[in-house]
Amino acid sequence: MIAALFVLPTRGGNGGANSVIQEATALARMGCHIGITVQKKQLADFRNSYP
Repeated sequence: MIAALFVLPTRGGNGGANSVIQEATALARMGCHIGITVQKKQLADFRNSYP
């Protein structure tokens, strides 16, 4: 099983984070275990950007 963890230094809602979300979603649909992490202070903004 393939697994990956993406560490984002951003709160989301921008081009780079959008690309990571798209790639992570595609990998998950192919059966990979995917995690995405952001700093705690950015978590609420990240969740609002990607409900």
